[in-house]
Amino acid sequence: MIRHRLCGRVEPRGITPRRLAAARRALRREQDRYALFRDEVAAEQPTPEDRIEQADIDLIRYDQGHRDLAALHWRKGRRMLASVDPTVREEILTRWNNHRWLPADAGYFVDFVWTELLRRGLIKKGDYA
Repeated sequence: MIRHRLCGRVEPRGITPRRLAAARRALRREQDRYALFRDEVAAEQPTPEDRIEQADIDLIRYDQGHRDLAALHWRKGRRMLASVDPTVREEILTRWNNHRWLPADAGYFVDFVWTELLRRGLIKKGDYA
């Protein structure tokens, strides 16, 4: 068993009066930045509702990118562990599971496994990079 932390998914927040007012202010600031071309800028801008929807889509895409990266790190760490002797694997996993000051995140896990393998001389500096 590998100590890990579950991450919740990001959900779209939807359109609220507060977000709608903030989107309107942002669009107005953008128009004010180009005062001579205010009408042209306003014609190219999305509606406040579209701006909020796009922000929600971008947030979900950003979160999915981080989830994909975490999955890649977990797989990479487990692959490194699978490549070593079972007794060494158990020692490394015991150290990982007992380290309470390290967050149970994928990035920390892959770095911990890599460092342990490097320290024990089982890999060279450029391996698994």
